[in-house]
Amino acid sequence: MPSEKLPQSVTVRKLVDGRAILAGQVIPERLPRVVDAISAFAGNFQVELDFGLNESRKSKIDVQINGNVEMQCQRCLKPVIVEVAIETTLTVAAHDEEARAKIKDYEPILLNEEGVLDIDALIEEEILLSLPLVAMHSESSNDEADRTVAINPALADEPMQQIERRSDMGMDNPFEVLKTLKADGGQEHM
Repeated sequence: MPSEKLPQSVTVRKLVDGRAILAGQVIPERLPRVVDAISAFAGNFQVELDFGLNESRKSKIDVQINGNVEMQCQRCLKPVIVEVAIETTLTVAAHDEEARAKIKDYEPILLNEEGVLDIDALIEEEILLSLPLVAMHSESSNDEADRTVAINPALADEPMQQIERRSDMGMDNPFEVLKTLKADGGQEHM
């Protein structure tokens, strides 16, 4: 992808009519909500926006966003690099009702009153939606110290015990009695 910077906003109708492709970089300073959600950026994001029409003749934007961010591993509390690789298609919706309707195969996006798309807001939303809720190093990490978390250090060397269900052990469910409390159309019996 080219290394030029993307504009912050564009008029979608002109780009759709011209079947335009915008490609370039977005610097971290343009994405303040992402900055708040991560530890650090590992460079600029490479973005490609391909404007066109879908099979229903509605304006669409094919979006590709690639980059890396640094987050805090929730196992070891050390930095972990999270790869951001987004490919999605957005359909331009005229109003909220159309956006709420399920547009087949595409996510809706609303423009402002002048038909202008805020590229920074679009990129921020897509990146925030793609970030993991809990960032962690992969299980295949070679550094055993990064993967080991002992809640109770005294039990760290003990083998894990298998948890058995009460029904597997032949015991009754203690909540079974609750089924008998409501009967006759929701009237409680005591």
